[in-house]
Amino acid sequence: MLKKLFSKTFYLDLRGLSLFRIALGSIILIDLLLRWVDIKWFYTDEGFWPRIFASTIDQSYYLSLHMLDGSVEWQHLLFTIHALLAIFYILAIRIKVTSVLLWIFQISLITRNVHVSAGFDDYMSCLLLISFFLKVDRYFTWVDFKRKSLIPKKEKTDFHWTNVLFIAQVFSIHFVAGWIKDGQSWVEDFNALTIIYNNEHISSSIGLFLGDYPDLLTKMTPWVRWLEVTVPFTLFIPRLRVVMLFFMLFLHLGIIITINAYLFPFVNLITLLPMLPSIFYDKVFSLFKGKNFRPLQKKMAQKSTFGIHRPSVFQQSFVAVLLVLMSIQVVKFGTRKEELPGVPRLVHKIAMSTLFYQRWLLFGPDPYQKDGYFVFEGENENGEIFEAMGNNKVLKDKKPGPAHQFFKNRRWSRFLLDPTVITTPALHLQTARGFCQILGKKRLSSITVKFRELSYDPLNHTKSLDEKLLSRADCHLNSERFSYGQY
Repeated sequence: MLKKLFSKTFYLDLRGLSLFRIALGSIILIDLLLRWVDIKWFYTDEGFWPRIFASTIDQSYYLSLHMLDGSVEWQHLLFTIHALLAIFYILAIRIKVTSVLLWIFQISLITRNVHVSAGFDDYMSCLLLISFFLKVDRYFTWVDFKRKSLIPKKEKTDFHWTNVLFIAQVFSIHFVAGWIKDGQSWVEDFNALTIIYNNEHISSSIGLFLGDYPDLLTKMTPWVRWLEVTVPFTLFIPRLRVVMLFFMLFLHLGIIITINAYLFPFVNLITLLPMLPSIFYDKVFSLFKGKNFRPLQKKMAQKSTFGIHRPSVFQQSFVAVLLVLMSIQVVKFGTRKEELPGVPRLVHKIAMSTLFYQRWLLFGPDPYQKDGYFVFEGENENGEIFEAMGNNKVLKDKKPGPAHQFFKNRRWSRFLLDPTVITTPALHLQTARGFCQILGKKRLSSITVKFRELSYDPLNHTKSLDEKLLSRADCHLNSERFSYGQY
């Protein structure tokens, strides 16, 4: 009876797990290639975040291979190994060893500069760790490609209880995101969505369009929080799980359309793959028939695989520990406590060091009421003032344009809007110096970079911007001299 209940509650489709592996590895590889473009500025001692800052400011994130050397060559070597591991993971080559090494490299990359990372980076590291305990290498492997045997022909689903770790992680990120939304804008004023969709940093053009309809958004706001708190529980009810799957699908597709959330919604969408009903994959793979591919064998397909490929005692014990650690972190973050009574401080440090903490904010407890960004003004030898961050156009207005179009990419906006950067004067000078080097490639003989902070109210665009000059750098490029003035 108990075995039957577990088999219905914690099933994951093996074909979906294999597709999940390919999708997760591909996202990691794409993200790594995008980071590679700015490897000098965010991961070396020559860039905006040298190791001296990382070791003194981010002491809790000191577990990083990327911190062993600050040279560009060392970072290129680590990035190359990281990319190869992602490819091995996609192809399921020595999957257990590969998944562990890839997880280590992923944590190392994130902790080298946490100020260019976002929640989906932590989520990917959690999913990588969890995938070690799942049968993600059953199908679509390098061996299958060589044998041209991509169509599943054995068991379809895995019912082992350790699957609860994957389901619990999907539950955690959605439930905690709803639980934490208890600020005034979510539960009293109901203007949270209005603030979000009027925030130029994160809203797409469609999102900014929705921001012009506050009455509609006010009615939608309480529903968003209520659904995020309640619907995730259907993951543990076999007949109702499809409700959560549809909720995740529409939620994250909506985020893709209306919010510039980078890779976050895509990471969430790929977690749907293992939880889709097996009948879905039966229908899909029945369409692929050819002489080189054998269809699914019905007798084997109908056979339950509960207990097959049983994890070792060590793996099962490790899963149990991770479930306890996850539960502690959910309660800790949901209750806003630094530490829980009776829980050793070491447990919290382990969660922070391994990025297995469950801090899923997602606009909670309140979205930012005010927002702003930095403007880097370059002054060339002709006295023209131009915007040094993006397209180097001559500035005519105080505000260059929509904030989400202002930054080079999402990683740059994460770094230049990070509270640590804003409140650390030494970083202003380091950043200004970096811009002097970047602009030096434009063959300008003399440049002045002003590090200005602009802030605005998302709910009142007609209000004038507040301005604060943080630092200034005069770059005399021909003589390779830099002089700094701080304000």
